[in-house]
Amino acid sequence: MSGRWIPIVGVVLWALLASQHLFYAVGLGDAQRALGGPAYVELRNAIDDVMRRNLPLVYVATLAWTVLLVVRSGPGRVWFVVALLGLLGDAGVMLTRSMPINELMHTWSAASPPADWEVHRAAWLEVFRWRQIAVAIGFLGLLIGTVRWPGEQRWASSIFPLRRTPLRSRRSSRATAPWSSTTR
Repeated sequence: MSGRWIPIVGVVLWALLASQHLFYAVGLGDAQRALGGPAYVELRNAIDDVMRRNLPLVYVATLAWTVLLVVRSGPGRVWFVVALLGLLGDAGVMLTRSMPINELMHTWSAASPPADWEVHRAAWLEVFRWRQIAVAIGFLGLLIGTVRWPGEQRWASSIFPLRRTPLRSRRSSRATAPWSSTTR
């Protein structure tokens, strides 16, 4: 059994991870900026409750699979290392900067948010912007590494069916092609 499916699983895991970041970039970040204090705190706490349950599993699975890709890859290894560094960068910023803000926000009541809630929201969104950059770089590295999966041109050619032939042989095949003017 070939390992052609290994990078595809990595893409699926990374897509789960990156989708959260993309959704914030596309709309949720602006929507949160438009909310008043009570609505923001209620939404924030609801999102945080769900993320605390689901996100650790996605991060651990994505980390383990990205390490597997680094170990199993050949020519695309450097790109999987970029993916791994992007993921570690995101996780590092999340643990050191986002989580403390999340912990503070989770103590707030929607009925009476603190007077400086907007300052904390702005700080969280700014930190999250840096996380989005790290994840975007990591996901791009993963995609490039996937296309360059270990010398397995079979896998790449099944998705991108381009035959690579030397220029000289392409020129000679044109001269003998039925539509060529030299054969008429």
